[in-house]
Amino acid sequence: MKPIDYLRELNNRGIWCFTFAEAQMSLGKNTSASIRKLRKENRIIDPARGFYVIIPEEMSLTGRLPAERFIDELMLFYKVPYYIGLLTAASFYGSAHQSPQVFQVITNPSKRSIQTVQNKIVFYRKQNLGLTPTKKRKTLTGYIKISTVEATFFDMLRFNRSIGGFAHIIIVTSELVERFTIAGLKEAALTFPVPIVQRGGYLLELIGYAKGATVLENHIRDLNPIYAYLDPSGNKAREPKHERWKLIVNDKLDYLE
Repeated sequence: MKPIDYLRELNNRGIWCFTFAEAQMSLGKNTSASIRKLRKENRIIDPARGFYVIIPEEMSLTGRLPAERFIDELMLFYKVPYYIGLLTAASFYGSAHQSPQVFQVITNPSKRSIQTVQNKIVFYRKQNLGLTPTKKRKTLTGYIKISTVEATFFDMLRFNRSIGGFAHIIIVTSELVERFTIAGLKEAALTFPVPIVQRGGYLLELIGYAKGATVLENHIRDLNPIYAYLDPSGNKAREPKHERWKLIVNDKLDYLE
């Protein structure tokens, strides 16, 4: 079988990803040479060794392929749990403040970033990620797992240094907050450490989302929180303090509507 005919056969069956072992069943001893040829012709990419993704003909001139087309099958190939999060998840919910060339994935255990032509997949390690509220989202090639908009908000606070800091999170959150629900905030807050929820309440108050701030205030009140730093990596001065959120505000944040 010719390499291009193998790809067409897979496409006819609605398949866009394959492994070396699967290709070998059809291409036999010519598998390695066939894969090199397809890669050279921009017909496939290989985000992981032994795992290949077919590039649609309309995208073959650039070789760029959106990661949402294959991330679910890639993580299945790795045999690790995942969900799409942070600024990438925020972009699915309407935020415009994320480079389309960086795709952020939450997983466990740690994994190195993947560079595929014009795309970069960056992995963030998180323990107990199975507790994080997620939802399925349909794509052109299947489904992906993505954090809920409220869990995305808390994850951004957790990984704030990796995504531009609190000032950037305020901008992104202001674009997402209209999608928040009270039920969603309650559900997500239960799965995050108390200091992150304290910081979340402070930011929601800052941008004027009073209902959401009240929900988080009620949540932490029952937990008798101790004072935490707004920015855990910032200066360790003990002032000023924010009584409502039991926070030491060691990062100056401004929000202009």
